[in-house]
Amino acid sequence: MTYPRYPNPTDGIITIVGENINKIIVTDINGKIIKQKLISGKVSTIDLTENPNGIYFVKVETKNETLIKKIIKGKAGL
Repeated sequence: MTYPRYPNPTDGIITIVGENINKIIVTDINGKIIKQKLISGKVSTIDLTENPNGIYFVKVETKNETLIKKIIKGKAGL
């Protein structure tokens, strides 16, 4: 399973494209949940513009699978 998420690095708006996505969870480097979103479509956006630059993890859940990918906000996570 691969779900494109772009842009990466990002200035704050992340777009996630995929089939059968149920939930998206964004956590910071310490595991604290920053955003959580239930979805039922093929495309979803997550807004991190209010969050500081750094490394985040995007967890994409479907009925059968879970995928976690790293997202960098800001130039090289700074």
